Amino acid sequence: AVVSTQSPITAGILDLIFTNNHEAIHRITVEKTNASDHDLVCASLNYTKLQQQDLNQKPNASSDSPFDDLKFAKADWDAIREELNNTDWDPYFQSKDPTELSEMLDSKVSEACAKHTPCHSASKGSTPRIPPKRRALLRKKKRLSSRINCL
Repeated sequence: AVVSTQSPITAGILDLIFTNNHEAIHRITVEKTNASDHDLVCASLNYTKLQQQDLNQKPNASSDSPFDDLKFAKADWDAIREELNNTDWDPYFQSKDPTELSEMLDSKVSEACAKHTPCHSASKGSTPRIPPKRRALLRKKKRLSSRINCL
């Protein structure tokens, strides 16, 4: 986890940046904006370090994230939100240093996500499964297209 060393902007506000490669984040800055009362949190990436990694190798392959195998497109976000809202956070935040807090937050969020998010299924082949009705329409389109091209 990446922890910003800047002093808190407003008490009670927490800004999160999720990444699967924390080594890619070079610097985190907080900038005031004129258009809003919100501050802008910017994470600068270290592209030169990313370019040096082997492109065939997954970033941080040595440390598997608990989020890697989850299929977030089908997550039950309401259940995740409810579980995190129902958590009594006060005991977690008493006399903990930022590293412990970051690890605890990561653990709690990954636990909630694992409960309410399906895992990726192992791929059966290189082609995705096409439903039979759509496959029939694609064949029909191909036949009609070949007829038009013959004329």
